[in-house]
Amino acid sequence: MVRGNWQKRVETADARRKEAKQRKHRSEEKRIFKGQAQEMLALLDRQMDAIRRSSSASEGGSSTSCCWKLHLWVDSLPSESPPFLDSMMMEEDEGGTGKSNRRARSSSIEDSNAATNKGKKKGRGRSGSFQQDGKKVHPRSKEAETEKEESRSAGPVLCRSQFFHGKCLNVQKPGKKGGCRCAHYNNKQLKTLAAVLVDNKQKGGPKTEKDAIAQAEEACEANTPQEITESDPGGMEVVYYLLLPIPSNIGTVVEDGDESSRNTISDLTTEKLASNQIGIGSIVYLAISSPSRNILLYDRNREGLVIQEFTVDVLGSSGDGSTGESIEADDKLNAEHLPVSILEHIFQYLEAPAVASAAQVCTSWHREIRHASPNLWRHLLNQRDWPFPLDALEGHLIDGSLQDQEQAASASGILRDEFIKHYSVLRDMKALQQAMTGLLTRRPTEEREMSFQAFSTRRGAPQAPNNCVTVEIWGPNQVLAAYSNDCTLRLFQAVPRNISAAGHSSQQEKSCRELVCHSIDPYSHTKKKSCFMEAMGLDEDVVGCLCSVSDDSCDTKTPHILVILSRDDLLVVDASSDTAGRTSDEPESLRVIDVEEAVLNYVLSLDHVDHRLLRLHDFLALGGDSDEVEFIVSQSMAACGYGRFMVEVAISIPMNADDENDNDDDNLGDGVLLLDRKLFLFSSSVGAIVWMGDSNPPNVPLPPRLEDMTLACIRRAIPGGGTRSSCTVAAVSHALAPLVMSCEIDHSGHIEGNFPLGSVEWSQTEVALEEGWNSRSEGKRPILVTPTDVVVGDSLTRQLDGAANREYKSTITFYSRFPDALQDGMDPISKLMVGENCIIDRMAAFRDDYVVMLVRFFTETGFAAVDGGGGHWGGENRVARVYALTIHVPSRREIERLCLYEDFGLNKLNLVVSDDTVACGAWLKGLIMTGADVRSVRPTSNSVLVMDEASTPKSAKKKGKHKRQSKGSGKKDGFARGMSLRG
Repeated sequence: MVRGNWQKRVETADARRKEAKQRKHRSEEKRIFKGQAQEMLALLDRQMDAIRRSSSASEGGSSTSCCWKLHLWVDSLPSESPPFLDSMMMEEDEGGTGKSNRRARSSSIEDSNAATNKGKKKGRGRSGSFQQDGKKVHPRSKEAETEKEESRSAGPVLCRSQFFHGKCLNVQKPGKKGGCRCAHYNNKQLKTLAAVLVDNKQKGGPKTEKDAIAQAEEACEANTPQEITESDPGGMEVVYYLLLPIPSNIGTVVEDGDESSRNTISDLTTEKLASNQIGIGSIVYLAISSPSRNILLYDRNREGLVIQEFTVDVLGSSGDGSTGESIEADDKLNAEHLPVSILEHIFQYLEAPAVASAAQVCTSWHREIRHASPNLWRHLLNQRDWPFPLDALEGHLIDGSLQDQEQAASASGILRDEFIKHYSVLRDMKALQQAMTGLLTRRPTEEREMSFQAFSTRRGAPQAPNNCVTVEIWGPNQVLAAYSNDCTLRLFQAVPRNISAAGHSSQQEKSCRELVCHSIDPYSHTKKKSCFMEAMGLDEDVVGCLCSVSDDSCDTKTPHILVILSRDDLLVVDASSDTAGRTSDEPESLRVIDVEEAVLNYVLSLDHVDHRLLRLHDFLALGGDSDEVEFIVSQSMAACGYGRFMVEVAISIPMNADDENDNDDDNLGDGVLLLDRKLFLFSSSVGAIVWMGDSNPPNVPLPPRLEDMTLACIRRAIPGGGTRSSCTVAAVSHALAPLVMSCEIDHSGHIEGNFPLGSVEWSQTEVALEEGWNSRSEGKRPILVTPTDVVVGDSLTRQLDGAANREYKSTITFYSRFPDALQDGMDPISKLMVGENCIIDRMAAFRDDYVVMLVRFFTETGFAAVDGGGGHWGGENRVARVYALTIHVPSRREIERLCLYEDFGLNKLNLVVSDDTVACGAWLKGLIMTGADVRSVRPTSNSVLVMDEASTPKSAKKKGKHKRQSKGSGKKDGFARGMSLRG
């Protein structure tokens, strides 16, 4: 049958697709194999000292040479080896002297090629097969297909039985036809795996090696291509043998003139492979010959390393007791008998990571470091100038010294726990610093301590003019981020990278993956209204988003809505999504509350009327329109738990003639009169307001109506109270106000009322105001709540003599939540100076005892300006650096300061911490995750969030636009018009 052009094109396209898939698969496999080989070489480098000691001990005690050797089998033909067919043996008869009348398959292939291609040039390729140069044929002819099939079938196949057992199980008998058609090693130039492993020096070794050979053969059979299995059931892919002796002085420093070098096992291996034009990813098997035994160390078919411990499985022990095991035992014995005072003195010269590694050397060191050495942990705390837990150590000290050994162990545990608490925060901040460097510079970064996603490299990521509003911890190792302009909620999770190539999962790199992207804009299907997300809150059940609505028909008012979505509805993935990957919720899954309407209805329905809101009732009773009442909603929101969200609202009405004549009222402006500012608590289950309270003390004048309020909260589970939690909300204005309003909600949902923290007569605030300092008006005033304090950050500025010069400084204030419980002499309000020439951007509560501040310094070093500098900032375009300052709340001390990145203008980071998960939203650059939860990600089935199968039906059909068919008059061949072979 003659094939038409259409059929040939289809076959060609199908062949190209298959070839592209195979290339991609081979490239992925090559990368995985390279990682496995690098891990194996790193293990050998770590054991160089033991190998060198074992070699020198054996050479000194015996006349025989004890050189370690590496036996490698690779899948590429080495360039320095003889032709492959010359290394194959001719099969011999079982009966003795003569050779069989049947030639081996390898020689028959060679002779047949020589007979049929006389006068043609032959050359040896990289795979060991022969390439023939002859007359060219048409690529679509039958001869071309025949040559392709012959080239596939003519490739050599190695006998699996001989490679793993030392002999072929299907040897041809004299006068019989048949037999093994695979190629065989001659064991002179190319050794088999069985020939290497059965040559053991230790009794009892062959049994262990037989098990290793059996497992290797089983893995090889499972990974053999199907083509070889069908054509030669007893065959395997060809591997080529290389021998690499290890010199006895491996790992020592060699002087070469003015330069010194130190050879490693990995260097020798890579040089050997490079000289043969082979990469380390081509290693299939690696066996090591030690003085005591030969053992299989690496098997590519079994994901790399196949031994558990190098010292036990490889070094072993010999009869003369001069091997690595005895040396290690001597070292351990010496370590155990090392005096404690000397050991403790040595440890004091080590950094914290080195001390952690030393604790894993032996049991005695672990006991000394962990339980019996308080002076070591005291030294580590003093080394970094970190605070001591004096209250916890008070009962363990007499005149500054420890009483007995039992109290010394207790004090050591207290100091150790305190140091680990400080160091864990520092570790997370360093991981954040490393991630910011990789995110902003686009340099390759190892994601072992953290994981981040760069939006610049991903389709469907947030685009300008979007901004990251806030980030919240969804759960361990899961982060929810909210973005302003497109009103999207994006759920991220850190997952293991390259699960199939994982050697040790604790050291495996992570990858930050976006799982869900939902748009919560209820007006996404109309062009008249648009939403802008200002705040987002997350609790145990629902997600709440505070959005401002822009209406084209009304430019004067910008109403606010509270959009509430349950956690389960957020995880439901719709089958239809837009081109950016976003899924929009159905209207019934979103609960929308009009904030202004809910506030007005609640105020008018109260049984008792607040004295400041009497004029609102009078205004409406005299015929005033409710649309003329102004509601200014705060741009921050507090999630109080169980579907309750708190916001602050300023209520104003239009001025009348009497109000215009009253020039002493500070609440007049823009033709409106500020009546009151209130805190309102919304309930998602009720769909309305359930509580109202004061955001300002009654005896203090109201802040201006355009001055925003910042809200923060903390939720804590009650011990023994089940899943219920209590909540504390704190609100503060943007001005330099000495008072903070606090509200307590117990675990039963009862609101205990709000009360002020601080004092109006606080002297430090008055002194600051007298010196001309004012609060910086740009941005929100940072505030957060800890279990013991409410922390408020202030960035102050004042005008200098020059019109263009301003002076800045920043402070943080601690308001004790329980002033009555403080000890005598402790001030319920304390202030800590951050520095001059700096501005506080953000603050985040780090677990229970720490506060991390993101501070923008306009100095080179990030520390306070020198005396006489004055902390001046001459222009807006001056380059700044953003630092992360870690504050220890109980001691009111700074413990660490790290530079995160160069200033990027008005862009600010969003930082949130919950237990052992740390998340940071880097505006439109990306998202970062770190913490103990991220570092402990393992390649298990539970490492990725699993969606509900019912939410993603397989039968759902994607909606697509109907494409119009072209009506061109182009000529088509017969098969394209559906014509049969008969015409």
